[in-house]
Amino acid sequence: AEVGYGDIGITGQLAGALATQTEDAMRYGLVAGYKQFFNPHIGLRYYANISFQQSLGVSGGTGGEELTSFLNYGANVDLLGNFIATEHFDFGAFVGIGLGANTWFNQILTDAKNLGLKVSTTGFDFALNVGLRTNLFSHHGIEIAARVPFLANTVFDAALDSKVDFSSSYSVTARYIFSF
Repeated sequence: AEVGYGDIGITGQLAGALATQTEDAMRYGLVAGYKQFFNPHIGLRYYANISFQQSLGVSGGTGGEELTSFLNYGANVDLLGNFIATEHFDFGAFVGIGLGANTWFNQILTDAKNLGLKVSTTGFDFALNVGLRTNLFSHHGIEIAARVPFLANTVFDAALDSKVDFSSSYSVTARYIFSF
Protein backbone atom coordinates (compact mmCIF):
# COMPACT_ATOMS: atom_id res chain seq x y z
CA ALA A 1 0.00 0.00 0.00
CA GLU A 2 1.26 3.48 -0.76
CA VAL A 3 0.31 7.09 -0.12
CA GLY A 4 2.08 10.14 -1.46
CA TYR A 5 2.21 13.46 -3.20
CA GLY A 6 2.80 14.57 -6.78
CA ASP A 7 1.59 16.96 -9.42
CA ILE A 8 -0.70 17.08 -12.42
CA GLY A 9 0.07 19.36 -15.35
CA ILE A 10 -2.35 20.52 -18.02
CA THR A 11 -1.02 22.17 -21.16
CA GLY A 12 -3.46 23.63 -23.67
CA GLN A 13 -2.78 25.13 -27.06
CA LEU A 14 -5.40 26.99 -29.09
CA ALA A 15 -4.48 28.64 -32.38
CA GLY A 16 -0.84 28.98 -31.31
CA ALA A 17 -1.56 30.38 -27.81
CA LEU A 18 -0.18 28.21 -25.02
CA ALA A 19 -1.56 27.94 -21.48
CA THR A 20 -0.27 25.73 -18.67
CA GLN A 21 -1.63 24.85 -15.27
CA THR A 22 -0.08 22.78 -12.48
CA GLU A 23 -2.07 21.14 -9.71
CA ASP A 24 -0.74 19.60 -6.50
CA ALA A 25 -2.07 16.06 -6.06
CA MET A 26 -2.38 13.22 -3.54
CA ARG A 27 -1.59 9.67 -4.65
CA TYR A 28 -2.97 6.40 -3.21
CA GLY A 29 -2.14 2.97 -4.53
CA LEU A 30 -1.38 -0.72 -4.29
CA VAL A 31 1.50 -2.81 -5.58
CA ALA A 32 1.66 -6.61 -5.79
CA GLY A 33 4.36 -8.84 -7.17
CA TYR A 34 7.38 -11.04 -6.63
CA LYS A 35 10.96 -10.35 -5.54
CA GLN A 36 14.02 -12.53 -5.66
CA PHE A 37 17.56 -12.05 -4.41
CA PHE A 38 20.51 -13.65 -6.20
CA ASN A 39 22.75 -13.02 -3.18
CA PRO A 40 22.18 -10.98 0.02
CA HIS A 41 22.90 -7.70 -1.80
CA ILE A 42 21.43 -7.89 -5.35
CA GLY A 43 17.92 -8.80 -6.46
CA LEU A 44 15.03 -8.06 -8.77
CA ARG A 45 11.34 -7.53 -8.26
CA TYR A 46 8.48 -7.71 -10.72
CA TYR A 47 5.17 -6.14 -9.78
CA ALA A 48 1.95 -4.60 -10.93
CA ASN A 49 0.78 -1.24 -9.67
CA ILE A 50 -2.54 0.53 -9.56
CA SER A 51 -2.81 4.01 -8.11
CA PHE A 52 -5.17 6.96 -8.08
CA GLN A 53 -3.87 10.52 -8.09
CA GLN A 54 -6.23 13.46 -7.54
CA SER A 55 -5.46 17.15 -7.60
CA LEU A 56 -5.87 19.30 -4.54
CA GLY A 57 -6.75 22.30 -6.74
CA VAL A 58 -4.80 24.73 -8.86
CA SER A 59 -1.74 26.20 -7.13
CA GLY A 60 -2.67 29.75 -6.19
CA GLY A 61 -6.18 29.24 -7.57
CA THR A 62 -9.45 30.71 -6.35
CA GLY A 63 -10.95 27.40 -5.18
CA GLY A 64 -13.65 27.08 -7.85
CA GLU A 65 -11.61 25.01 -10.30
CA GLU A 66 -12.53 21.59 -11.64
CA LEU A 67 -10.31 18.92 -10.12
CA THR A 68 -8.28 16.59 -12.30
CA SER A 69 -7.46 13.00 -11.42
CA PHE A 70 -6.03 9.92 -13.08
CA LEU A 71 -5.74 6.20 -12.60
CA ASN A 72 -2.25 4.81 -13.26
CA TYR A 73 -1.77 1.08 -13.81
CA GLY A 74 1.01 -1.04 -15.20
CA ALA A 75 3.87 -3.51 -14.81
CA ASN A 76 7.24 -2.69 -13.26
CA VAL A 77 10.72 -4.21 -12.88
CA ASP A 78 13.16 -2.88 -10.27
CA LEU A 79 16.80 -3.72 -9.53
CA LEU A 80 17.19 -4.06 -5.74
CA GLY A 81 20.45 -3.39 -3.94
CA ASN A 82 21.06 -3.83 -0.22
CA PHE A 83 23.72 -1.72 1.51
CA ILE A 84 23.07 -3.63 4.74
CA ALA A 85 21.81 -7.22 4.70
CA THR A 86 21.37 -9.15 7.96
CA GLU A 87 19.04 -11.91 9.07
CA HIS A 88 16.44 -9.50 10.50
CA PHE A 89 17.15 -6.20 8.73
CA ASP A 90 17.92 -5.04 5.19
CA PHE A 91 18.50 -1.49 4.00
CA GLY A 92 19.05 -0.56 0.39
CA ALA A 93 17.86 1.20 -2.73
CA PHE A 94 16.06 0.38 -5.95
CA VAL A 95 15.85 1.66 -9.50
CA GLY A 96 13.61 0.40 -12.27
CA ILE A 97 11.10 1.09 -14.99
CA GLY A 98 7.34 0.97 -15.26
CA LEU A 99 5.19 0.50 -18.35
CA GLY A 100 1.44 0.96 -18.36
CA ALA A 101 -1.29 3.49 -18.91
CA ASN A 102 -3.03 6.50 -17.39
CA THR A 103 -6.77 7.11 -17.55
CA TRP A 104 -7.66 10.77 -16.95
CA PHE A 105 -10.78 12.27 -15.35
CA ASN A 106 -11.77 15.94 -15.55
CA GLN A 107 -15.00 17.86 -16.19
CA ILE A 108 -13.39 19.51 -19.24
CA LEU A 109 -12.98 16.07 -20.81
CA THR A 110 -16.59 15.16 -20.08
CA ASP A 111 -17.82 18.46 -21.55
CA ALA A 112 -15.69 17.97 -24.70
CA LYS A 113 -17.12 14.45 -25.18
CA ASN A 114 -20.66 15.81 -24.73
CA LEU A 115 -19.95 18.33 -27.51
CA GLY A 116 -19.06 15.44 -29.81
CA LEU A 117 -15.30 16.13 -29.85
CA LYS A 118 -12.87 13.24 -30.09
CA VAL A 119 -11.30 12.88 -26.65
CA SER A 120 -8.77 10.23 -25.64
CA THR A 121 -8.81 9.80 -21.86
CA THR A 122 -6.31 6.91 -21.76
CA GLY A 123 -2.67 7.16 -22.75
CA PHE A 124 0.63 5.26 -22.51
CA ASP A 125 2.80 5.56 -19.39
CA PHE A 126 6.56 4.98 -19.19
CA ALA A 127 8.30 5.92 -15.93
CA LEU A 128 11.45 5.67 -13.85
CA ASN A 129 11.06 4.21 -10.34
CA VAL A 130 13.72 5.02 -7.74
CA GLY A 131 13.87 4.94 -3.96
CA LEU A 132 15.13 3.67 -0.63
CA ARG A 133 13.86 0.48 0.98
CA THR A 134 14.12 -1.42 4.22
CA ASN A 135 12.94 -4.86 5.25
CA LEU A 136 12.33 -5.74 8.90
CA PHE A 137 11.99 -9.26 10.34
CA SER A 138 11.72 -10.79 6.81
CA HIS A 139 8.10 -9.76 6.24
CA HIS A 140 7.69 -6.00 6.75
CA GLY A 141 9.05 -3.43 4.34
CA ILE A 142 8.97 0.35 4.30
CA GLU A 143 9.96 2.35 1.23
CA ILE A 144 10.27 5.93 0.09
CA ALA A 145 9.68 5.80 -3.67
CA ALA A 146 9.76 8.39 -6.43
CA ARG A 147 8.12 7.86 -9.81
CA VAL A 148 9.14 10.08 -12.72
CA PRO A 149 6.94 9.65 -15.83
CA PHE A 150 8.50 10.54 -19.17
CA LEU A 151 5.39 11.06 -21.32
CA ALA A 152 2.47 13.47 -21.43
CA ASN A 153 -0.88 12.13 -22.62
CA THR A 154 -2.61 14.07 -25.40
CA VAL A 155 -6.29 13.91 -24.50
CA PHE A 156 -7.57 16.24 -27.20
CA ASP A 157 -6.01 17.05 -30.55
CA ALA A 158 -7.97 18.79 -33.28
CA ALA A 159 -7.58 21.08 -36.24
CA LEU A 160 -6.68 24.77 -35.89
CA ASP A 161 -3.64 24.04 -33.71
CA SER A 162 -5.72 23.08 -30.67
CA LYS A 163 -4.38 20.42 -28.35
CA VAL A 164 -4.59 19.52 -24.65
CA ASP A 165 -1.98 17.40 -22.85
CA PHE A 166 -2.27 16.02 -19.32
CA SER A 167 0.84 14.90 -17.47
CA SER A 168 2.38 14.16 -14.12
CA SER A 169 6.02 15.13 -13.74
CA TYR A 170 6.64 13.25 -10.47
CA SER A 171 5.17 11.55 -7.44
CA VAL A 172 6.82 10.68 -4.13
CA THR A 173 5.23 8.00 -1.98
CA ALA A 174 5.71 6.11 1.26
CA ARG A 175 4.98 2.40 0.95
CA TYR A 176 4.33 -0.42 3.37
CA ILE A 177 5.10 -3.81 1.85
CA PHE A 178 4.23 -7.16 3.36
CA SER A 179 6.35 -10.04 2.03
CA PHE A 180 5.05 -13.60 2.19
